[in-house]
Amino acid sequence: MNEHLETKKGFPRWCRILLVLIVAVVLVIVSVMSANYFIGKRLSLEITKVSQAGEPLIFSDLESEFKPSISGQDASIYYQGPLLSISPDNLDGLQQFNSIYRRGVASLPDQQFPEDLHKKARRVLGVFQPALETFDTGAGLELHQFDIGIKHGIKVYRSHIQNIESAVLLLSLRTLNLILNNDGDAAVNSAISTLKLTRIFKTDPAILPYIAKMEYVTLVCNDIYLLLEHTKPSEQSLLKLQKAVSEAIPENSLERMFFTERVYRLKAVKNIIPKQTVARLIDDDLPDFPEQIPVPRSILTLMRLRKDTTQFLSNTSVLIPACRKPWPAILDVVEEHMSQSGGKPDILFQRAKLSSTITARSLVAVRCSILNIAIERYRRSLGKLPASLDSLSPYYVKSIPIDPFSGKALLYALDSESYVTYSVGPNRKDDGGAVEFRPEQKDSLDIGIRLGSSGSK
Repeated sequence: MNEHLETKKGFPRWCRILLVLIVAVVLVIVSVMSANYFIGKRLSLEITKVSQAGEPLIFSDLESEFKPSISGQDASIYYQGPLLSISPDNLDGLQQFNSIYRRGVASLPDQQFPEDLHKKARRVLGVFQPALETFDTGAGLELHQFDIGIKHGIKVYRSHIQNIESAVLLLSLRTLNLILNNDGDAAVNSAISTLKLTRIFKTDPAILPYIAKMEYVTLVCNDIYLLLEHTKPSEQSLLKLQKAVSEAIPENSLERMFFTERVYRLKAVKNIIPKQTVARLIDDDLPDFPEQIPVPRSILTLMRLRKDTTQFLSNTSVLIPACRKPWPAILDVVEEHMSQSGGKPDILFQRAKLSSTITARSLVAVRCSILNIAIERYRRSLGKLPASLDSLSPYYVKSIPIDPFSGKALLYALDSESYVTYSVGPNRKDDGGAVEFRPEQKDSLDIGIRLGSSGSK
């Protein structure tokens, strides 16, 4: 009778619990395997999209080792040696000193320049004169002589970013000192050397070094504004300067930076999707690279990596074509994503917002510098300022540079005391050349530079 009752009751309680646990474990395993499969498949499809877009999946210069220059010289000697001698440790407070010195030069002739600043600058520049002369020698060589290969560049320069910043500030200090001494031609050559120093960032176009380069280029443009305001360089010097400034930021620089970031991630892809899939989608051997992500041991970590990489590739597939379109397309694409993200934008788009905005501002600085140099050349030739920018084309500039914030030509305003070349700025609105900062706002309404209409000219 008891046996009959036990059979009726079914399995014992512990058996039922064990069965539920087994089923749950099986379901979890199947779910994880299914999710991993579909995430991997989506990643494979994203790589296929990149390939079908007709883009190479690698840069030739990402793979190239050190290549000697055409002349047979090691171009890196013009930078590597001096950079090692110009470290933040032996130039403590250089950034603050450069800023104070700059304000002193900008205040001329209304205020007397402090003699103690002048003496300190001469002392600092005297100590590093050999390094500065080496930079000048390198600046005199053609750009193609500095193709030292991306791997070599990363190895040599990535660990010396702070040294590069110190070198830029030191060269800038020399330019300011020459402006103070009213030596316009020498100040032009110094500014050109500073601009040419930034070309070493061609060896590492990834996001953080790229942003640093944009900031350095803007710094040099500020020196150029002071140079035009307080000195009178020769026509030949102005032509050299105009050419150097026009080469400071290549048109495809932003696209190249995002593309390089994607290439770095594609190098790591072979570790996070099956080798057979990689071989099927990418004909390349995908050689090892320093940024390669290690193979994760946990399947959950692998899933997260695949998911993150898929999203990263998808986002760069949006950003790269936007960079190829005329300005301000990239700004519009980034803003649209930021508004649709509900306040939680993807990390790549956060970086894209920063880098595209800084690029736009740097392009304004560069293009306004080109216009200001052209205006001063026009003034020298005709003895007056142009009534409009159209008067500069095509002799002084081939065409009027485009404002990256509007996609239209940069603007120009002239009055009896000054003239201003400017961009409409982030608010995309022409505020009449209001480029000065005001206490009630965080930024100027427009972006540009105002120069005296007579001054030392």
